[in-house]
Amino acid sequence: MESNQLLDNKLFEAFANASDNIYIYVTDMDRNLTRWSKSAVEYFGIEDEYQYNTGEKWIESVHPDDRQMYIEDIMSVLSGTTSQHNCQYRARNRYGEYVWVECRGSIIKDKDGKPSLFAGIMTRLDNQNKYDNLTHLLTGFELARAPFEGQGALMIIGIDGFRNINSQYGISYGNKILVSLAGIIGKEAV
Repeated sequence: MESNQLLDNKLFEAFANASDNIYIYVTDMDRNLTRWSKSAVEYFGIEDEYQYNTGEKWIESVHPDDRQMYIEDIMSVLSGTTSQHNCQYRARNRYGEYVWVECRGSIIKDKDGKPSLFAGIMTRLDNQNKYDNLTHLLTGFELARAPFEGQGALMIIGIDGFRNINSQYGISYGNKILVSLAGIIGKEAV
């Protein structure tokens, strides 16, 4: 793959090597050429660190149920409707498993105001907090790994499409829904 002055720099290298579960990407929009961090190439099975037409290829890695939401978010950034890409969705890793990721990015314009670079980070959400910030309880991932002793029962309640609520309306709004649901469950338990 030929070198690209916009994508080949020490700053990219520094950020790209900072973590195994945070992935960096930068796209030269004039050439439609993306550079992925090596950890992204390895984990998601991307064909090469430098990739032409990444948008067309990456969409195949997005879970079919999340594709429309992902496309709408990307298109709103590319059209200039919004300034930031901010989306949580499932992406297929090289093992064929879908993992939740949060993808954030923005467009950098050249001196004439034309979009020049699209840069961002993608964070795997399965390796994050041990405890939920709102409830201070173990996260679902940690709960599944926790050893339980003795007798009792555990009930796990999920809200369909909750990640979509957080993506569309923000985490604060999602937290209000969780607090409200907890209040309802608390009243019914008494």
